[in-house]
Parts: sequence; structure tokens; C-alpha cells
Amino acid sequence: MAVEVIPALAVAFLPVLQEELSTHWVDAPPAYYFAAQVEKETCITLKHSKCWNPRAELKTSREYGFGLGQLTVTPKFNNFEAAKTWDKSLAGWQWDDRYNPRYQLRALVVYDRNLYRQVKGAASAHDRLAFALSAYNGGFGG
Repeated sequence: MAVEVIPALAVAFLPVLQEELSTHWVDAPPAYYFAAQVEKETCITLKHSKCWNPRAELKTSREYGFGLGQLTVTPKFNNFEAAKTWDKSLAGWQWDDRYNPRYQLRALVVYDRNLYRQVKGAASAHDRLAFALSAYNGGFGG
């Protein structure tokens, strides 16, 4: 019964997420945290066409966000360009290939990993992850 509520594209991309975690963050928290993050970034509803869709986009006069992790580009910052510095395996990612789900999930995983490693003094591993996930959208220290 639970399979009925899992978005079809999630079924396709969850194995990719797991591979990226296994490769880039071996001791990561459980994959469901990151799956929930993708859901939060892309799913208006679980049946919406953009739910778990690498081509999900947010376009406003102030920003452009795209993909499973909604990498954001504004006049003040460009997280697509920044993502290339988060891990050497992202250095060759090109704008024309921005909808590549493997790169998108890798960027999400390594950014979360890097933020998680920056958090010091959290009361628990759960709190540490909460701070890291908050920093994903709000910036570190926010």
C-alpha cells in the first residue's frame, strides 16, 4: 500500500540517491532524510508532475531554482557555480547538463555533508543534521 504514495520519479531516483550517499557520504544519516529534502524542494503534492522531477524549476523576478535540490541562482549568488566547488566530482558539471539527476543528487548530498561537518556543538546527531538542513536553505549560521 505504501508504494502507491511514493511518487513514480522517486522510485526511479531513490537508487541514484542511495548510490550518491554510498559514494560521497558513507556514514550519512539514513537516506530518508535526503529523500524528504527532495520532496520538500520539488513536490507541491506527491502526484504533481514536478515531484521528484529533475526539471522542476522555480522562476521569479528575484531568483531561478532548478532540479531535485533546487539549486538557486540570483543576482547576488549562484549556487550552481558554487556547487562545482563542493566536491571535485562536481567540478565538470556544465550548465547545459544542469538537469542531470545524478549531478543534482550528488550536489545535494555533498552540500549537506559539508554543512553537517561544519556544525559544532549540537546536542545530538539529530540536532546536528537539523542545523545542516536548515543551513541548506537559509545559509550557515542562519
